[in-house]
Amino acid sequence: MKTEENDPLVDALHTDDAAGLERQLAEGRKSAERFHFGRTPLHIAAESGARDCARVLLSRGADLEAHDEAGQTPLFSALQSGQAALAAELIAAGALLHYRFKREDTPEIREELRKSYDEVQRHARELHPDIYKILDSVMSGTERKDWDQETTQSLIETSLAESEIHAVHHCANVECLKLLAAQPGVTFNIHDGGGYWPLKTFAESGDAAAVEWLLQNGAAPNFTSTGETALHAAVSRDHVPCARLLIHAGANVNQQDVDGSVPLASVASEGMLDLLLAHGADPTIGDQCTFKPSHWVKDSNLKSRLKKLEKERARTGKWKLFGQPRKS
Repeated sequence: MKTEENDPLVDALHTDDAAGLERQLAEGRKSAERFHFGRTPLHIAAESGARDCARVLLSRGADLEAHDEAGQTPLFSALQSGQAALAAELIAAGALLHYRFKREDTPEIREELRKSYDEVQRHARELHPDIYKILDSVMSGTERKDWDQETTQSLIETSLAESEIHAVHHCANVECLKLLAAQPGVTFNIHDGGGYWPLKTFAESGDAAAVEWLLQNGAAPNFTSTGETALHAAVSRDHVPCARLLIHAGANVNQQDVDGSVPLASVASEGMLDLLLAHGADPTIGDQCTFKPSHWVKDSNLKSRLKKLEKERARTGKWKLFGQPRKS
């Protein structure tokens, strides 16, 4: 594969210099060349919003459905970069909105994936020491090592298995969402196999405008593949505006994820806690380990508030919120 650095063809693509691209092609460069990560010139033009260059490449027979190493086509590169206008041209030219893809399976690729997932697990341990402390307490050192290896192997096999890829999972902004919504058969209530779908993605990133648009255009506030909802994602990142939009659209504030955790277990601010409690969040719901939300909340003031509500509930069967009693 060619390097992209100091390459005149790549420079032309980045600047949408159609004349420069034409010169490179006339000198023998090919529209099917491969660059870093298996990208073609059309992938690079798509992510750069280089519409004139994209037209030149298509006129020279560039493959609309060329896959990079992750299985993504030029259309997906355009959507991920927020290039709605160019994405529209690719769709008009016949680009597929969803397809099946299977990665190449080689020892080298498996080793790359193993290193990547080992790093993911290391990072997860740093982010969630309380959870891993519990796991360490119920497993011996050998059992823990075997569990880590089995988890990594499972992730590798999942990555190498054939998967269905949908354009709706790769939109960077509302303009791209609107483009896809206008296409026949498109739904936003579909997960990507990795635990994400459009509403969760934008709720997690804090894009309130996209969350609002999705809710107004068919996205289900309680859609889930594992129990986790978009509200869990918004709360975990402390995106109060997104959480408010989801709740007003009917999101269940007491929905439990695959581990039994409710959104309340991830609160990180007074504003988020007040919002959830005001709409019926129950601080006494335990997860699969029977831990209540207060166990997981890191902020000492928020933890104290939740513990007081737990005690009040245990004593009276109700708790007070903003001066008003809340019944069970």
